[in-house]
Amino acid sequence: MLLFLLSFFEEYREVSLVRRFRIIALATFFLAGCSATAPTPTSSSTPIPPQTQQTPSANASPATTKSGYPAPQTQSGYPAQQSAYPAPQSAYPGQQLNYPTREPLKQGPKFTITEPVKATDTQISGTGPTGIPIKVQNITENGATIGQGIIGANNAFTLKLTAQLHSGDRIALALGETAGTGLNPNDFLSGPGYQDLPQVGILFTTAVVQ
Repeated sequence: MLLFLLSFFEEYREVSLVRRFRIIALATFFLAGCSATAPTPTSSSTPIPPQTQQTPSANASPATTKSGYPAPQTQSGYPAQQSAYPAPQSAYPGQQLNYPTREPLKQGPKFTITEPVKATDTQISGTGPTGIPIKVQNITENGATIGQGIIGANNAFTLKLTAQLHSGDRIALALGETAGTGLNPNDFLSGPGYQDLPQVGILFTTAVVQ
């Protein structure tokens, strides 16, 4: 740069006025270009001392983030509620419930049918207490009554049948009409060989027709 300026002034003394003006303009333009391209120091050229990274100590407490809201309270804002109803108590304190026991049914007398009973028979015989009204029912025919009468003085009976028997039919003895006899039907609900057949009733004894 210094050599350029020295040569410039040497030529400046030797040239004419017009060329001097041109040389001055050229030198000004050249100096302006040099100043524009020269780098200017910036703040980034200043070296920044390295920062040392701090390692958290084992005893250091972790950073806590403070919220803009107050910390929640563990206690409820409402007082402890008490039940509006008292604790249920037994309706019968210290009392044992004793249900009445059902008395056993009175055992009725024994009845029998003389066997074998055949399909050709026209009457049925058997035994039972004297004066008890009885009836013969065909269980196979939904309990249809096929004969009735009263047991005689010798504890025996023979009843005439009103319907034909068939082999394989099951017949039975049951209590007959008790109205006017003074007998209690409840005394004939249970006994030796008795059966309680649904939709038919209490049967004293049964036999199968051959």
